[in-house]
Amino acid sequence: MANIKDVAKAAGVSPITVSRVFNHPELVSEETIEAVKKAAEALSYTPNLLARGLVTNKTQTIGVFFSRLENPLYSACLSGITEQAAAVGYNVLIAYADTVEDSIKAIQVLLSRQIDGLIIMGIDFRAEDDNGFNHTILDEINRFYNQFNKIAERCYQQGFPIICMSQMDGNDITNCAGHVAHDYASGSLMAVQYLSQNGHKKIGYLAHVITDHGIWGIRYRAFFDAINKYNCETRPEWVCLSTDTVDGGFHSMKQLLQQKELPTAIYCANDEIAVGAINACHANGVRVPDDISIIGHDGSSIGLFSYPKLTTVSIRYKEMGTECVNLLIEVMKDKQFSHTSKFMRPILVERESVKSII
Repeated sequence: MANIKDVAKAAGVSPITVSRVFNHPELVSEETIEAVKKAAEALSYTPNLLARGLVTNKTQTIGVFFSRLENPLYSACLSGITEQAAAVGYNVLIAYADTVEDSIKAIQVLLSRQIDGLIIMGIDFRAEDDNGFNHTILDEINRFYNQFNKIAERCYQQGFPIICMSQMDGNDITNCAGHVAHDYASGSLMAVQYLSQNGHKKIGYLAHVITDHGIWGIRYRAFFDAINKYNCETRPEWVCLSTDTVDGGFHSMKQLLQQKELPTAIYCANDEIAVGAINACHANGVRVPDDISIIGHDGSSIGLFSYPKLTTVSIRYKEMGTECVNLLIEVMKDKQFSHTSKFMRPILVERESVKSII
């Protein structure tokens, strides 16, 4: 296995220069950097990160923790994190768990690996109810944050940076260096505005079963604000609660379709619910968007595989991952723990599930 002296000899420089290329490239010319990297690649040389960390107290590694592996939004966020981390010269160490106890253990393992900073992605613990539907367990999420805040407080006191991808009203982790959060309320307003602009004034809502807390409470309240703002109409029988799954959306939409009078459009609390709603329409002989229009919220890749393809409000999860890395790098560079909050503005993604009736 090649060592630093072999690379130095092949590049025609000293071992100290090779070390500078990998640890302090700002002190070396572009020509030297290129020569050393070519030699390292030819010799399959990889810098010893542990040894480097002992000297610089840095390992160029970011830790990332998340739950609910099957959530397609998290894969998009991870893509943004890994791509941006690589672009700025960092490696990524990922941990996943689906219970509170396992999550705390996984995070402790991450912290023991000499990472330079930590990103906490969405936390969503679940269990099946008597009907076989997956439900978010709010008590477990709160229990996680109560336990993790103790760890976060120690990290904060020691100057170790944590960036939180906020979900619960922006106050998930109180002792973090910064938050990156979605503007969920604007997303709901945008969805209703788009439907209204396309002539839809009678609008239903497939809401999450949690209507008074966190991201789901924000979307729920914003929906009714938007109905008033854009002079639209909704009715209690047009607002059905759903788990945030395809099955949940299917059964909630099936319930709504039993009403004598239907809205012309449905806003769904997330894309999985929306895809389930489209499936329910197909199963009941209701055409989307000819008979009823459906719009989702999140911008998940699942909306590309429905028929018709789902029009949605994208909360830009990949870009959010990028922003988490940027904020973490900024904090590590400036060593300022200012509790910075950055909000991601949503964008409308027009596809095929909404029809203009003007």
